[in-house]
Amino acid sequence: MHRWISGVSADGSKLLVNGFDTNKNNSYQLFLQGADDSPPVLLGEGSGAGLSPDGKWAVAVDVSHPDTLFIIPTSVGDSRTLHAPPGRQYAGAAFFPDGKRLLITTKATGQVTESAVEDLDSGAVRTFGTPGRHLSVSGFRLFPGPSPDGRFCIETDGTNRYWLQPIDGGEAKEITGVNPAERIIGWRGDSNDLLLSDPAGADAEVYNLNLATGTRTLWVRFSPLEKAGIRSKDILFTPDGSRFAYVARRINTNLFVADGLR
Repeated sequence: MHRWISGVSADGSKLLVNGFDTNKNNSYQLFLQGADDSPPVLLGEGSGAGLSPDGKWAVAVDVSHPDTLFIIPTSVGDSRTLHAPPGRQYAGAAFFPDGKRLLITTKATGQVTESAVEDLDSGAVRTFGTPGRHLSVSGFRLFPGPSPDGRFCIETDGTNRYWLQPIDGGEAKEITGVNPAERIIGWRGDSNDLLLSDPAGADAEVYNLNLATGTRTLWVRFSPLEKAGIRSKDILFTPDGSRFAYVARRINTNLFVADGLR
């Protein structure tokens, strides 16, 4: 089974882990894993997109039917099912800080993606944003999701230009200070600071970008003990920036020696 991390709890104690089992009809499974390396707990099926701020819920997309989204309890409670607008499919989702809404991006064949807000109780969907721009997605995870105050998100036109987009209406403001190879990986602390990193390679340098001043500051630098074969990485920070989960994508090869060839 292939596994990767798609969420980290606010206190850094729990990880949301996706599993893809090639031996069981290529099914996607969702696990909750303790950061203390305790055994993972199976939550259900679907490709995870993140945890709620209180850690009590996970959001996952039904990969076989991507117009369907699951809200799955991490301990007790009943799962809920939401649906994308008719003719559209989920491309990504993230909880708002209030835990009552989702920031989503949807797509349809031959159409551009749309940014929207979906209410968890009613399922009502409200679109917003600027035509030609969209939310950034990795798997079904948004990077980043809504701002800590729930007022903004980050949209891009796909050419390494980014805008601070008001969710409830208003003019977007272009963000400066993101280098061409970098990805915006999260908010830090409040709604005035973003964390940036280049996903390529094994070594990681994470920068803090202040939106008010445009100032970049090195936040943390690290690398795994074993760097061989690593081609890219994902970094998921807790909201206060004090803890992070690190996922490395590695290419492994086998070397064989043959004796007695003629």
